[in-house]
Amino acid sequence: VRSRTPDPRWLGARRALLGRYKRQAAAIEGAESAMLRSYRRAHGVGLRGGWTASSKAELIDALARADVAIGGDFHSLAQAQRAHLRVLRALPAGRPVTLALEAFAVAAQPLLDRYARGEIDGATLRALSRWDKKWGFQWDGYGALLDLARARGWRTLALSPRSSSVERDLQERDRYAGRAIARELRRTASPDALIYAIMGELHLGPGHLPRAIADACAHSGSKRPQTKARTVLIHLNSERLYFELARRGLDSRVDVMRSAKNKFCLIATPPWVQWQSHCLHLQKSLEEGLDGGDDGYDYGEHVAELARVAAADLGVGLTRRDLSLGEAAVYSSEDGRVWDWMSRSLRGRHRDEAAALVAEGRSFFFPKDGVFYLSRATLNHASELAGQYVHARLCGRTRPLLDMPRDFEAAIWRDAVGFFVSKLINPQRRGETLADARARLEALRPRDHGREGLLLALDQRMSELMAAHVHGPRASGAPRPRAVRPRRKSSWREAARILGSMMGERLYAALRSRSISLEGIVDLLRMDCDGPGFAHLGYPALVRLLGPRFEPSDPKKERL
Repeated sequence: VRSRTPDPRWLGARRALLGRYKRQAAAIEGAESAMLRSYRRAHGVGLRGGWTASSKAELIDALARADVAIGGDFHSLAQAQRAHLRVLRALPAGRPVTLALEAFAVAAQPLLDRYARGEIDGATLRALSRWDKKWGFQWDGYGALLDLARARGWRTLALSPRSSSVERDLQERDRYAGRAIARELRRTASPDALIYAIMGELHLGPGHLPRAIADACAHSGSKRPQTKARTVLIHLNSERLYFELARRGLDSRVDVMRSAKNKFCLIATPPWVQWQSHCLHLQKSLEEGLDGGDDGYDYGEHVAELARVAAADLGVGLTRRDLSLGEAAVYSSEDGRVWDWMSRSLRGRHRDEAAALVAEGRSFFFPKDGVFYLSRATLNHASELAGQYVHARLCGRTRPLLDMPRDFEAAIWRDAVGFFVSKLINPQRRGETLADARARLEALRPRDHGREGLLLALDQRMSELMAAHVHGPRASGAPRPRAVRPRRKSSWREAARILGSMMGERLYAALRSRSISLEGIVDLLRMDCDGPGFAHLGYPALVRLLGPRFEPSDPKKERL
């Protein structure tokens, strides 16, 4: 499905949203110093010039001829580390690689070596390196990088200096990291070895870390025949490049840009998503530092802000009280009060189902109780809940749709709307495809957890496709009787999540291609999905409307 150019009002709203998040961050962090402003301007020079659409394959081809790759990082954005993880996974398994990380100071090098040898686990490395105090950003993205390095037998190198005074001097950090990388180049005699350094994006300016590496290599001997390190720069989430792609309607289709032969830019997330993630990190750090409580950060305003963005995008007239979530409670996985709510407010089957959702790590929204549960503190999870909230207000839904299998089709549509709204906020998000689901199923053994839900999702989707293919667009669209009928409710919930992401992806594609108008989308969201006829009439109509032509063309795993 080809995306048409977006409404200029949408782009204007997103630029305004980006500006708002930047102002929020500045209000917490304070004004930039003159040194940082100068350093940022010098970084911008490296992003000038012409850029063209590229691909992961072209990037991997360039890395095959490189000695050093410098990947830009946005520390508070988990998707930044995941983007580099996907690049690193695509490297040949037998290639010698050193993963060099700004996130660790040189004092942690012995711990990194012990972790690489399997002597300590990730939790111990995090504790002994004093990660939360020294670095302070989420562990998961960096932990996944370390896991890959250990699995591949790669060396991990700390790139940050020991001295706190040097840590504050960005140019001195460049020189320190440049010398460390040059030493590593001398140490590795293999001609096809690669050093993959992940540093803050601003360090990728042409006069910053790239020059420091070149200077350090020029003033030291090397076992390699060349006198200069062949370096590939991998920028991250350039605002100018993203909005240029968005203006041309290509932001959902292009995730790698290229300028010259050794300069790339990964478009992992839209810039407002990046800065929203940073604001959330700052607000959470500030609040936890002030109260020191055990209940964690209150995500209520975060979800409310996303609900306001979603309502504005959809053009629906919800009241100010609606969009402030009223008296709703937003709990997170780190908030023990969710158990108090369950024991106090729920009875019998509903309490058991809520406890099962928490145990399964699923986010949920109970409309009648006005309770949100955020299983993971990510933008995608929070925007899904915001989407489910707006949807419930539009269609009048009060039940959480947990009675399986009776609520199966309604739960698919609920999850589809949540995923669709998360795509409005983060267009770079990718839903699962049939190819992804099949690949996951093939990797599971017969008794593995999750296999039953995958089988049901594939069975349901294939029956829908067969109904559309055999009967055509005027057919009822009702799928054949299910061949798979799981006994566990968790399998029905997992299948609804998978199918919901697929349908939400198709709904977003239909909107972006203007096959369905925004008003038409809102009409669909107002449809009663909790009524007795939805499974037999409403859901088949949605399946017909969002047919195979809106399926994504490439698997999720191929995207950055």
